[in-house]
Amino acid sequence: MKNFVNNTCGLIVTYQPDFAVLRATISSLALNVDEILIYDNASNTADMSMQVLDAMDNVTVFYSNENIGIAEAQNLLLTEAISRGYKFAVMSDQDTVYPAQFVGTLIKYFDNAPKVAVVCPGWIDKNLGEAGKYTGQYVFKQCGVLKIDHRTDRAFKIAHAISSGMVIKLGLIDKIGLMRGDLFIDWVDNEWCWRINSLGFTVLGVPSVKIEHTLGDKTVSILGRNFVVRSSNRNYYIVRNALALMLSKSIPLAARIYLMKKVLHHSIFCLLASENKKSDLIVVIKAFWHGINGRLGQIR
Repeated sequence: MKNFVNNTCGLIVTYQPDFAVLRATISSLALNVDEILIYDNASNTADMSMQVLDAMDNVTVFYSNENIGIAEAQNLLLTEAISRGYKFAVMSDQDTVYPAQFVGTLIKYFDNAPKVAVVCPGWIDKNLGEAGKYTGQYVFKQCGVLKIDHRTDRAFKIAHAISSGMVIKLGLIDKIGLMRGDLFIDWVDNEWCWRINSLGFTVLGVPSVKIEHTLGDKTVSILGRNFVVRSSNRNYYIVRNALALMLSKSIPLAARIYLMKKVLHHSIFCLLASENKKSDLIVVIKAFWHGINGRLGQIR
């Protein structure tokens, strides 16, 4: 029997999805929301609409002839959800699996808390298989740095979270603003959460509720540390956008220090894990150049 939750829709951005995985995402999310809106970023699969609609009746798919990036796609879905009169929206990637009662549990945290803009679950990386575990959530410490908090016993205010699984209070969008489209992909969710915090609203983490999510293409161990491997194209956006945000004054100092570490981390470990180091080195150099000079948007 469907766990029907009024005034809540699911928002999924797809790009070249694995339909078996996407169907699992839709099936688990459908138990929690009234409707699912999908924005497809110019996938090459012609029969996507049929396969998705076969998976669930209450699904609307929007198509694009070009890849407009995850940020703009999310903005279009958020705007559509607001226009349809929904009070809450669940942002989702195409490869996330949700537990039963997911929305029903998280949505309660908005009660009597007008400053809570987003409620986020904990998550487990499916790439790690049985070794996967909840990795904690980042919080702003009093000393002005970002640190991981591993508590699991109660909800707490967090600095940022991945967008997949976010339950968003749509009525606050006009105060917070939409995602930054010029970032295209990567750090979009982080920047939005940091903005929420800076405006005096709250991003709430609820680690007792967990989703299964696939982070990157695969996870490898390098020098005793787990490193998420992504394509050269994705690594370009990660490094470029982190640099651009780090050099701006629109985000907290703690987040800028955090991004500086991430730039070094992704630049070095990307090259260590690379099978084509010369090519990937060129990509990293280009990312540095564009990030320092504020050349954002989609790479052509």
